Amino acid sequence: MGDELLAGLLHTMGVAVFERRPDGAFVSVTEPPPWFSAMKSDATFPFLGHILGEAAEFWDRHVAGTQDWGPCTEVDDHGKEFHYKVTAVQADERQYMIFQLDRDSDRMREMLQKVRDKALADGTRAKRTTAAASEARRTGTDLYDLLGRLRATGLSQAQKDVVAELTDVCDELLMSIDRVARSSKAPV
Repeated sequence: MGDELLAGLLHTMGVAVFERRPDGAFVSVTEPPPWFSAMKSDATFPFLGHILGEAAEFWDRHVAGTQDWGPCTEVDDHGKEFHYKVTAVQADERQYMIFQLDRDSDRMREMLQKVRDKALADGTRAKRTTAAASEARRTGTDLYDLLGRLRATGLSQAQKDVVAELTDVCDELLMSIDRVARSSKAPV
């Protein structure tokens, strides 16, 4: 593959390639893609901080291979955050620094935000369900108390039968409330 074709391919893929010179400066091997302009760097990439130090240690070993970092985060001229990966390459006696836009980080962040939003919504729903169940339980307990007080008065047998039926209905209601409260506390 010719150098021009390779350079065009790397540019289209959003990859910036720089060769490290003996003085520590970097020279662009390909035209950097548009996203890279947000890096506001000079020829020594001071924005890389510790990565640059680790890359220098890697290159000083003069062993062919790569070392990766990232995703790293920067903010573009419009205030939008973006992510990229950095790779140091040792090939023969040549040393390269490669920057690649990390589109997967944005997708991962969006997916994690959806999961967080769902967890918050589920937690809010569970709290509302638990609160409603507690209120219903208090109402059921109040009804039990009223039925107990009614039983303490002189009731006819027919009235006692109605109170017994109401007590059974209260029992079923409270068991249903307990089932709802337990299911709302179940892990999602």
